[in-house]
Amino acid sequence: MIISASPPPNFDRIKEVLNPPENTVFTYGERLHCPDKRVIISDDLIVHETIHSMQQGKDPEAWWQLYLIDPEFRKSQEMDAYRNQYNFYCLKIKDRNMRAVFAKKLADDFSRYYDCLFFKEAFAGIRSVIK
Repeated sequence: MIISASPPPNFDRIKEVLNPPENTVFTYGERLHCPDKRVIISDDLIVHETIHSMQQGKDPEAWWQLYLIDPEFRKSQEMDAYRNQYNFYCLKIKDRNMRAVFAKKLADDFSRYYDCLFFKEAFAGIRSVIK
């Protein structure tokens, strides 16, 4: 995955629809866009964004169009990415307390940013097993 400090090509539309926090990163195709240079791109975040790259396939513009207009689609795409991010973290970190803290952070981010589910639903979904 190529990391870019520039915003994605559809950034104005993303801001219009989602009003993301400054520290948000975006994937458009095979490029991870990180306009906020203060953000640390951790390995687990790379996993999350790689899932989005795979979801977008050969047509990131079509994926983004659906992502921005359909909250249920957005929720399913993010749940998959957050779940994979959490599972990657769990492969590295064996301490159950640290895992729980990380899952809570992810669920908080997910539920606050996407406004399409409650914290409890996000937390349970993130911690569910990938099939």
